[in-house]
Amino acid sequence: VLRVMIVARVGKLETFAKEIGRGNFETAIEVRSGDELGELARELQLMSEGLAASRRELEVYQCGLEAQVAERTAELSTAKEQAESANR
Repeated sequence: VLRVMIVARVGKLETFAKEIGRGNFETAIEVRSGDELGELARELQLMSEGLAASRRELEVYQCGLEAQVAERTAELSTAKEQAESANR
């Protein structure tokens, strides 16, 4: 009976870890115990939450960079047009 319980808990941890590995940071694992497996589950959950926060920060940063590139491209296009007009 104990072996079956441990195998089931390890299986849940494995499934959770695989989801994190696939980039699914929205999944969660229920922690019911204070033993080593419970502690591992808590740490995996914290890791998943940290990775989700990092991903959100990167997405915000990426949007900012894309806006800067678009703005700079427009500025360069305008400058190019002005330079071409001045050379005519």
